[in-house]
Amino acid sequence: MCSFGTFFAPNIAITYVVECYPQTASECLVTINVFKNLVAFLFLYTAVDWIAAEGWIQVYMVMFMLVSLAMLLAIPFYFFGRKWRGDEGGSTGRSVE
Repeated sequence: MCSFGTFFAPNIAITYVVECYPQTASECLVTINVFKNLVAFLFLYTAVDWIAAEGWIQVYMVMFMLVSLAMLLAIPFYFFGRKWRGDEGGSTGRSVE
């Protein structure tokens, strides 16, 4: 249950950070991974008792809704990310050599 959401969201966030903020990418990568592991631990730590009390379908649906909400909140970054960052150049300015 938890792997579904903790796989896609951090990868999207890491890609965004590396592309848009290369100067602070290493610190952000550590923060994203720590947060991902903390969320996964908390979900799995509480899920056992929660499943025993409520049943696995309800637990799965709540986790699915939380992950879906997080994914939907990322959509505005696709459309407004450049404006929010103040990036008018269209690129990060990095070149691969």
